[in-house]
Amino acid sequence: MSVVDGLPFTEDKKSYIVETLDPILEEMVSDVLTDVPDKPIGYMVSWLRRRSGLATKAKESLAEKNSRLKQELSAMRSSIEEAGTAIQTEDKHDEDEDEE
Repeated sequence: MSVVDGLPFTEDKKSYIVETLDPILEEMVSDVLTDVPDKPIGYMVSWLRRRSGLATKAKESLAEKNSRLKQELSAMRSSIEEAGTAIQTEDKHDEDEDEE
């Protein structure tokens, strides 16, 4: 008896289930039952990401995003410093005019 017997799918879909999905699902279910996580859905999502390689790509994109944000922060700090210097210069100029 096959896992797909009695399912209302075409033979090509049944074949896909048996040949493609079952091996992946069996491995994932085995890992879930071995680890018995408190949050099985999150565990399975993480498992699938690791299995597909998306977890690594996500980390890389986070590193890239972090680098970009650091550059933006540095540029903003420079702008703020320039604005602060301009304000101080203007305030000093105003004080000099008031003294005259």
